[in-house]
Amino acid sequence: MAFLRQASFLTLDEAIKTTNRRVNALENVVKPRLENTISYIKGELDELEREDFFRLKKIQGYKKREIERQMAAAKQFAEEQLAEEVALKRGISVGAATNMLVAGGERDEDIIF
Repeated sequence: MAFLRQASFLTLDEAIKTTNRRVNALENVVKPRLENTISYIKGELDELEREDFFRLKKIQGYKKREIERQMAAAKQFAEEQLAEEVALKRGISVGAATNMLVAGGERDEDIIF
C-alpha cells in the first residue's frame, strides 16, 4: 500500500513538473512572441492608416484644384459670352474687333504710346 502511494506521488510529481515546464514555456517563450507579433501588426496597421490618410488628402487636393480650374474656365467662358453679347449689341462682333486690333498693329507715328 505504501508502495502504491509512493508511486502515485512520484507520478503526480512528474505531472506537476511537466505542467510547470509548459507554463514556463508559455510565459517566457510563447507569450512574448505573441506580444511582439501583436505589436508589429498594430504598427503595420497604423502605417497603412497614415498612408490612406495621406492618399485621401492628396486626392481631395487634386479634386479641389480641378474644381477651381473648372470654375475659372467657366467664369472665363461666361465673360467671353458676355463680351460677345455686348459687342453684338454695339454692332460689332468680337472676332471683327480682334481682327481690327491685330490689323491695326502697324506703328502709327502720331500715337505717342
